[in-house]
Amino acid sequence: MRELRTIAQETRALILDALPAPQEPEILFQLVRAYPERGGKCLRPALCRWCCGMLGGAPQEVRRVAAAAELFHTWTLVYDDIIDEDDERRGQPSAHALARDSISHPRAVKFGADMALLAGDIQHAISADLVLAATEDGLPADVAIAIARQMHHVLAPGLIRGEAADTEFEYRAIDSVSHSEIEAMMRDKTGLLLAFAARAGAMAALRTPHPDDPQVAALADMATSAGLAFQLQDDILGMFGDPKAVGKPIGSDLRQGKRTLLTAYAFELLDPAGSARLRELSVAESATDALAEAQNLLIGCGALQRVQDAAAAHVQRAMDILAAQPVGPFRDLLEQWLHFLTARIT
Repeated sequence: MRELRTIAQETRALILDALPAPQEPEILFQLVRAYPERGGKCLRPALCRWCCGMLGGAPQEVRRVAAAAELFHTWTLVYDDIIDEDDERRGQPSAHALARDSISHPRAVKFGADMALLAGDIQHAISADLVLAATEDGLPADVAIAIARQMHHVLAPGLIRGEAADTEFEYRAIDSVSHSEIEAMMRDKTGLLLAFAARAGAMAALRTPHPDDPQVAALADMATSAGLAFQLQDDILGMFGDPKAVGKPIGSDLRQGKRTLLTAYAFELLDPAGSARLRELSVAESATDALAEAQNLLIGCGALQRVQDAAAAHVQRAMDILAAQPVGPFRDLLEQWLHFLTARIT
């Protein structure tokens, strides 16, 4: 989408301009800028700006709020990479890997994690400042404050709660995590930030400091459903997709102990023998026959179909909410945005 690329370029420039200039220690401020300099799709900024425009607001008034949502997302990626021990992000070294490899020291691994955490803290702080700076673009102060409070009181603790749940699941038996627990985790970890972006754009357009306004809440609900559909799609592709398109080996989530809705439903639907076999396959080597057997179990017990049905239901809910919104170019853009996010499901 050409419009999405335009927003990505402007958002990247806004973020880089808002970040602190290089200071000492040099590595810290290198890490602060590392992910923003690489850029991204900027799906959240587009969502924020187009929700604002669709409800009659001026998208430029929320350009800094939109950038704040992207920078908030960025610091969560820094933390996520540390927790998952991922040494790559978008094909380049992750923040903690950059810092770790910048020194030769017996405690380089700890140094890398420590510096990345501190860089993430700066990104988090600047994301909050960007929301308040939106008053310079014409956003009413009471609305900016209300959006900032949503970021601090709802989004931050909720998203961190989701990350904590996802982390905790990996220390439990793979068949002990229920589908309802995983759904709650996904709403927090994936859905909340998209909901925040849509809610902020709607609040700005309506000049309301009330996040529970019916029009505001409807768009937040739409964004949440879209995010859940995207996450379920990601889980399906992680077990059944093309490894080149997915960017990681198929079945790696299962072997690494990731708890997904696919596995949760499987353990609820399989008989004892099938459950025992899936547990064995979850720690098997990445042999093709083991992957094929796990795939057959997920298909045969109906777990795959259940997740596909859930993903399709979330897509339909998002589409229905969007269809009830004011007709115009911004709704058209949001329909394209929704298709872009969920195209591999529908």
